[in-house]
Amino acid sequence: MTMKKLTKIKLNELSEEIYDSWQISFIKLTPAIIVILFIAVITNLPSRMLIINVVKEALTNDKNCPISFRDVDFNFLLSPKLLITSPTIPRTCTGGSDDLFFDKATIELGPPGLFPLGIKFNIDAENADSKIIATTALTLSTHTLKINDTVLGDNTIATLLGSESKNVSGSFTVDALVKFQGKNVTSAKVLLKSKNFSTMPQSSAGIEIPTINFGNFLLKSEYDSAGRLNILEMILGSEQSPISIQMNGMIKLKTYDIKKSQFDLEGWIGISDSILENPAFKFVYNFVFKDHQTKNGMYQFKITGMIPSGPMMIKNFFQVLN
Repeated sequence: MTMKKLTKIKLNELSEEIYDSWQISFIKLTPAIIVILFIAVITNLPSRMLIINVVKEALTNDKNCPISFRDVDFNFLLSPKLLITSPTIPRTCTGGSDDLFFDKATIELGPPGLFPLGIKFNIDAENADSKIIATTALTLSTHTLKINDTVLGDNTIATLLGSESKNVSGSFTVDALVKFQGKNVTSAKVLLKSKNFSTMPQSSAGIEIPTINFGNFLLKSEYDSAGRLNILEMILGSEQSPISIQMNGMIKLKTYDIKKSQFDLEGWIGISDSILENPAFKFVYNFVFKDHQTKNGMYQFKITGMIPSGPMMIKNFFQVLN
């Protein structure tokens, strides 16, 4: 089975756009914390305990997302730095199935931005299977969150996705740039990678799907304020996988009900003989692929419309082109 290359669309550089920051989900700084840190740097505020007490109160008394912790420390060595031991973010903040726990988190004040004027923070947080590295910046009107070389493990993903996590397995590396204005996303660029990605047994459109070990996973995507998720490049699997997929296109997201999202994607899919030993996949193959030709061992396809509610609607949603 030969993987067919799609035309790659380069993802815009993520490293330079940093002065429109985002209110972070994994550690939420309140305006009080930001003001105290900034004043401390400018005035060389001598009372370290005053800063610590203000930060503790701000974290625990945030009505939207109170964060618990074991200890908070603050120092001015080289640059102002806030050290939080055992921070725990409640599930009401993340929308996950459980509280999100970290062993430690560090928030360091970076050099101020001048064009536009803003304050930048470097954030590190880690637990047993994940390490988050991010930069967040604050201007008068906009926010940006930049995530670099972040690793999200199975346990953290399960906590964040809740019941949805039962459908997937694997650890991911994440690079992202997300821009906000107020509480609204104005744009986002995301790069996700995994070397051990699998989908778990599940039912889709009335068909029972077994575990599929794809191994390789790559997603380059961009999101805009109109709710369009542009899939610049998506790769699942490799020549050795039971199924391999490459595709790109656009999804018009309906965040209130993902099943009502509108898909417009096209790509190539390779199907191994081993996967056809499964009755469910054999049924799908006979129903969808059997009468079509392959090119270099792969079928060309397009996906349009909403996710089908039953197996007889698959052909309207997923069409083989050859």
